[in-house]
Amino acid sequence: MPDNPVLHLRHKDPPIGCHALITPKSAKELVENGFTINVESSLVRCFADSEYKAVGATITQFPLQHLHVYAGHIYKEQTGSYEKLLRYAQGGGILLDIDWLKYAGGLDSVTYEYHSGLLGTALAIKTWAHQLLYKDVSTTPPMPVGSNLEMVVQEAQEYLRRGVEFAGRLPRIAVIDAYGRCGSSAVHACHQWGIPDSQIVRWTRADTARPGPYKDILESDILLNCIFCSGSIPPLVDFEALRLPRKLSVICDISCNSHSPYNPIPIYSTDCTFEKPVLSIPVQSGPPLSVIAIPYLPSAVLKEACENAATVALPLIKQLGSWDDSSVWKQLEELFYEKLQTISETKVASRAML
Repeated sequence: MPDNPVLHLRHKDPPIGCHALITPKSAKELVENGFTINVESSLVRCFADSEYKAVGATITQFPLQHLHVYAGHIYKEQTGSYEKLLRYAQGGGILLDIDWLKYAGGLDSVTYEYHSGLLGTALAIKTWAHQLLYKDVSTTPPMPVGSNLEMVVQEAQEYLRRGVEFAGRLPRIAVIDAYGRCGSSAVHACHQWGIPDSQIVRWTRADTARPGPYKDILESDILLNCIFCSGSIPPLVDFEALRLPRKLSVICDISCNSHSPYNPIPIYSTDCTFEKPVLSIPVQSGPPLSVIAIPYLPSAVLKEACENAATVALPLIKQLGSWDDSSVWKQLEELFYEKLQTISETKVASRAML
């Protein structure tokens, strides 16, 4: 490791700019381990500049170039991904995308899957109960930002109690990729709130290997999509499938691939927000259908989510002092160059003309 490795925490616009994979707590440990920590000043980050300065970090005003470590959201042909990759190609920078740590044999929890699964499940249950009680999904209350997990759990439990009291039964919940980090969190949340295994349908990648859409999903009240799509998969639900008899009334697309051609739920193309967490999908028959698709769900409990992610990521962050000796970071570098080969200025220009 170099004598004085330097890490720079960038400022970005919200919502992702509110997150911090290096927290004041982990910055203190890194400084004690010989790192120089530069923190780009930010008014939107969930930790104040003064908290970093107090543990020995240096507050700066200008971004540094070179190596970048963050969740880029540009490897699945999302809107704007070609242009962002082109900027790396032109500037000679490198992106080590933490969204793909699992691909590289690293830690799959660094990108907040645990909190995404829990919060998505809570919001889906709240929406299911609200549909039953009030009929009008447009009145679904906002998702409070700045909550803590205890508040989220209590609210979900209360909505579930009221929904069950009205319906006379528990909801049936389908969890796609139920054994991944996000899906496991969703299943754990269901158990925590009193929903037994008999009411949870666990889907694996083997289940989605057959042609879709899947009529089985329509038999559940709630669909939680937790799958990490690195390529095209059959649609889970489409408009044609919604013509069939169904119980399904709430879809929480925790993976939120609406801006990617790999979107496995092609019945919506607009993201939700914490202020308006639910989209109403037009259907010809059956119960109302609501879609929840909020990017960066962990922002609702931001400090808790960041502290958890930073603690898990700290051993890998310490390796950044000599990252080219780390098999995990090297695999992410190789993935970056692999993705870089897929772009060209001609392709970007042609897409811009459409």
